[in-house]
Amino acid sequence: MKHNIILLIGSNHKAEINIERAREMLAKAMTDSKYTSVLETPDVDGSGTRFLNVMAYGETEYSYLSFRAFTKKIQTILGRTRKRSSYGIIDIDIDILMYDNQTYKEDDWMTDHVQQLVKELS
Repeated sequence: MKHNIILLIGSNHKAEINIERAREMLAKAMTDSKYTSVLETPDVDGSGTRFLNVMAYGETEYSYLSFRAFTKKIQTILGRTRKRSSYGIIDIDIDILMYDNQTYKEDDWMTDHVQQLVKELS
């Protein structure tokens, strides 16, 4: 059974490379994928570090929990650790914003950059 999914992908360290690598890895679990353009935004924590963000829409046959574990594995492969994150280094962040009709990360949906990227997906 196919499930619709919307992801928010962001990075502030080697961002272009890490986002592209994440997209390549996600292709193993997502079909009919559509990506927005890349949007540069300030860090939501106000650290001054700029982020690159992209939104993805696609389908997956993975269950929610399996897909979530898959995205966590991608983050680990691309260098994300708690220690690096504590220093403000986000090699890659992959958030599941929607799986089928269930939304997640409600606070993220309200941000300007997510709203802008959602409009681009429509």
